[in-house]
Amino acid sequence: MNLVKTSILTFIATAVRLSVAFIINKVLSIYAGPSGLAVMGQFQNILQIALTASTGAINVGVTKYVSEYEHELDSKKEIVAASLKISIVSSICTSILLLLFSNEISTHALGNAEYSNIILIFGCSIFLFSLNQLTLAILNGERKIQLYTKINILQSVISLLLSLVLVYFYQLYGALLALTINQSLVFILILKVVLKEKVYSLSLLKKRLNSSPYRKLLKYSSMAMTTAIISPLVLMLIRDYISEELTLDYAGYWQGMYFLSATYLSLITTSLATYFLPKLSACKKNHDISREIKGGLFLVVPLLIVMTCLIYSFKELVVGIVFTPEFLPMVALFKFQLIGDVFKVISWFFSYLMLAKSLTKYYIFSEVFFSLTLLFLMKSFISENGLIGASYAYAVNYFCYMLATIYLTRSFWMVKK
Repeated sequence: MNLVKTSILTFIATAVRLSVAFIINKVLSIYAGPSGLAVMGQFQNILQIALTASTGAINVGVTKYVSEYEHELDSKKEIVAASLKISIVSSICTSILLLLFSNEISTHALGNAEYSNIILIFGCSIFLFSLNQLTLAILNGERKIQLYTKINILQSVISLLLSLVLVYFYQLYGALLALTINQSLVFILILKVVLKEKVYSLSLLKKRLNSSPYRKLLKYSSMAMTTAIISPLVLMLIRDYISEELTLDYAGYWQGMYFLSATYLSLITTSLATYFLPKLSACKKNHDISREIKGGLFLVVPLLIVMTCLIYSFKELVVGIVFTPEFLPMVALFKFQLIGDVFKVISWFFSYLMLAKSLTKYYIFSEVFFSLTLLFLMKSFISENGLIGASYAYAVNYFCYMLATIYLTRSFWMVKK
């Protein structure tokens, strides 16, 4: 399946997910305002860290090796067996930590102990979260894009229904609860499909393995875990800094801009993740890698520039539709945030190449270094320029990140004539 066909299918799933995200965001904006949106952002980052820990951060590796061993059934079965065992052990360990420290997580990360019950529920259900994510990683690696798309659409629809009902009755608390139980409920509903498609089975737990499949997956774990911990942690620190330096409402404006940016970019990045990681993993020659990357950039970048120009031209209207008039101060952030988005997407082509070719040291270095520079630049620019400094910092940071990823992967995509 080529990039265009994959893009069409993933566009459908992503469009549904975006629509759902916008509706949920609109409802939450009405009921909870900018400060509630800031708390929601903090909770989403907690979920991101815990969910990645519960999978052992191996899902990128699972997708890569399932795709790579497409015609080597024994090797593929070993990878799936190892991934299932790692996911079970990791989710149990993560669950125990969430249950033990639910009150501390709620108090320090969300600013209120009343959300500790949400953390407890998440701790009890995270095992199903983990299996749902593993299922999607395997289906992606096997390039069963239609089934992969259907599950993602189902997840979005359930999220919408849960959120609308729970936010209506419980406002912010309901929104957090919906996020907590969404994927677990989806996995219960797709369990029959998992068994029918033989994605994996419990019999794999009995399979004796040598250390090789574990080493391969855990090599990717170090890369994914770095991103999963550093990136959301930095976002949480940025929100805390904006809240302290300015106000919690200002943190909500920045969260609104970040949400909008991440949401529309997922129209593009979902296709990249679904198509490019398996494809680049399968490419053996630099010439093939170069062709895939240049073809992808030629297709994606013009589309991205058109999207950003349209969003900027109608920014006040976008804020009014997606949020409420209370969020209009975030309009000042659009210009440099959108410029930074272009740099960010270009850099992702080369980041996926690092993942596909196991450039572990380069990947970890770039993720850690530029997450820390983002935090440093945010503090510097916000201190000097107020909230608009956040958009300056974002654009500068991702311009530098783009240059670094291009340089670090040059030996794979630069083809000498």
